Amino acid sequence: MLDGVFNMDNPFFRFVNRIADMIVLNVIFLVSCVPIFTIGPALTALYYVAINTWGREDGYIFKMYIKSFKENFKQSTVMWLILLAVGVVLSVDVWYWVSQWKLTGTGIYKPLTVVSVVMLMVYLMIFTFVWPLLAKFSNSNLGTIKNALAMVLTHVPETILIWAIFALVAFAVYIVSFARIAVFFIGISLIAYLQALVFRHIFKPYLGEEEHKTPEEEAGLVGYDNAYADSKIEVAKLAEEMARKEEAKQEEPVVAAQEQPGKEMTEQVEDDVRENDGNIAEMAGADEPQEESAAEKEPEKPAGRRSIADIIAATSNPEEE
Repeated sequence: MLDGVFNMDNPFFRFVNRIADMIVLNVIFLVSCVPIFTIGPALTALYYVAINTWGREDGYIFKMYIKSFKENFKQSTVMWLILLAVGVVLSVDVWYWVSQWKLTGTGIYKPLTVVSVVMLMVYLMIFTFVWPLLAKFSNSNLGTIKNALAMVLTHVPETILIWAIFALVAFAVYIVSFARIAVFFIGISLIAYLQALVFRHIFKPYLGEEEHKTPEEEAGLVGYDNAYADSKIEVAKLAEEMARKEEAKQEEPVVAAQEQPGKEMTEQVEDDVRENDGNIAEMAGADEPQEESAAEKEPEKPAGRRSIADIIAATSNPEEE
């Protein structure tokens, strides 16, 4: 009974480990956002960890976060500065038309306000998809924005769910005073982990990967020496090799028993071949030129044309983690 209670695979300990990972992720995210211009790389690393560690207690949150932060620093910083400038312009635009509508009461400002609000909402949805796309796919900034817009338009229910998660946590922070303190320890990573479940569902057809990686793939994913994963791989290989040897030993008597009938049949076939050697040589000599001529007449098949899907896959491939 005590073994079950103190077992690290116990649901309670797994839950505690997950909470600890989320606290670590939340703290390092807030710290890396302090210089402001690093918010882009921080968001990319946040979703990188949340998406890749969902359903697994890896225990290497910090190393995975730093790995993604360094690798995507340049591109994510440029993307953040571009989206920040666009967001400021759209926000000022909404504020201007709303203020003019309230001051003058002129009807012409109403449709302009609606258009500016819709544009700001689309921008926010694209903003939400950009960072997980940067974390999971290798593409240019313009290509990433296009893909984000395409996913917003083709995954409307999932997009609504992603924003519903954010709205629910924001509402809890607004209503419960304790939640305002908790957001600095676990709130942001909680949102990221909940949204990561939706992003994994959206990205799965495009990535073509299984839901859980093998220890060997995981060791390659995190980009550092994973002794635990390596030991599991070696043990699995050793067990497989021993099983093959046992099967080979069991099959040896069967093979020896079957050797005698095979020898008699071989001797009989050799006698028949000697008797008909001349005929076979003549037939082989007559058939060879025909086969060569048939091979010469066969035209070369033209190379197949690549489909649009193949071109897109070749120009916007997921990262090989």
